Amino acid sequence: MNLDRILYKLKISRKSDTRAAIKGDLIKKRFHHKNNSDKLFVMLPGWGAPLRYNLVLRKVVSRNNYSFLEYEFPKEILSSHWEKTLEYFDIIRNEVTKDIRELKKEHKINAVYLAGVSLGSFHACRIANHNQDINELCLIMTGHSLAETIWDGILTQHIKKDLEVQGITLNLLKKYWQELEPENNINDLKVQHITVVISKADQVVPFYSGNKLLENLKEYKYNVSYDINNSLGHLLTGTKFYYNSEKVLFKK
Repeated sequence: MNLDRILYKLKISRKSDTRAAIKGDLIKKRFHHKNNSDKLFVMLPGWGAPLRYNLVLRKVVSRNNYSFLEYEFPKEILSSHWEKTLEYFDIIRNEVTKDIRELKKEHKINAVYLAGVSLGSFHACRIANHNQDINELCLIMTGHSLAETIWDGILTQHIKKDLEVQGITLNLLKKYWQELEPENNINDLKVQHITVVISKADQVVPFYSGNKLLENLKEYKYNVSYDINNSLGHLLTGTKFYYNSEKVLFKK
């Protein structure tokens, strides 16, 4: 049995109500200012990932002389209520873009490094596309299509089933969510460099999806570096990144 399946069986309580409303703030964020730095690192989290996941990452970012802007989004931003998902994704894109612009002005930031893990990488593509403020992009456990991830990922089968009850097919969902899809948000990246990290054993954002996005980025002739592991799967690839991020983000 694939390791992702074993690990996520142990985390089944994390499953969200497929059409639940968000209670409290949609966006939680923290900004950590690095004195005498003109660089900003922005971290977009995985699905439902709390700010505490960034404990080690904060130290790595600070050690590399970046200020740090981190976010937390509730699991309910992604659900079978597809219209709400569109709304939530737009709110996130607009607020993160605004935050970056304001921090650049306030702290005289000259370089912005945007990173996204899992679902956060889907947000990252939308935020970076057409955006002159983003200089570097890192996509961890990413994919080319949010709709296909819902359909084929092992963690989102409950959402898929609820969509099917509503009569929504994969092709219809791709049409509804076409503006969210990473493959539709990489045509005008202004970044100097892109890093992609994916796993052949990933069954949450299936490997074929991450590999397709990687190939699309290559076709656009972006400056892309990538790491593909054979066996870690989704959860362990993410864990490795959080505890070994310096080698991924700041390798020379």
